Amino acid sequence: MCIFSILNENMLKYIKQGKGIGEIIMKKTFIDLDGVILNTEELLLEEKVSKYPNLGYYDYFQNYVNWLEIARKSNSINHSVEIIRELEYLKRQLIILTKINSVREMEQKVFHLRNERLINSPIMFVPFDALKSQIAMPCSGDILVDDTISNIYDWELCGGCPYLFNNPDIGYHNKVRSLEFLLKK
Repeated sequence: MCIFSILNENMLKYIKQGKGIGEIIMKKTFIDLDGVILNTEELLLEEKVSKYPNLGYYDYFQNYVNWLEIARKSNSINHSVEIIRELEYLKRQLIILTKINSVREMEQKVFHLRNERLINSPIMFVPFDALKSQIAMPCSGDILVDDTISNIYDWELCGGCPYLFNNPDIGYHNKVRSLEFLLKK
């Protein structure tokens, strides 16, 4: 039996169960790095305020941040690293989606995730002045887990399914405190 007839049989089975084609195709899950996987954002802010209080943010990120050092000091937020490794083992379609300010930051993030956190999912880099949806281009139902509300609203406008991570101060209908919910999807 050829692969196309197997696919067609499976599609018919799903359609007879009342499921649409979109439920047959596995959705992608995009997970933000800074503020969802690792607590790097708070460490960056602490370093900026204590060591470089008179420096502008752009100059600080472009010229002074040693992202690898920050990443090594950071903690996995609510076991995010461990959950991602488990999701990878389950063959889920994960993509780490992260903003960057420089090529050096990009290189350091790749090195840290691959060699020190042992995360092997694809990584998509978003220039600091671009929207995540402009780079990832979500399809209907693609999940984004992010801690920034502007990314959440934009993802939703583009047809994706966003979840606001670990931000109790902002009212939003899809809020999560852990990536554990992805193990059940």
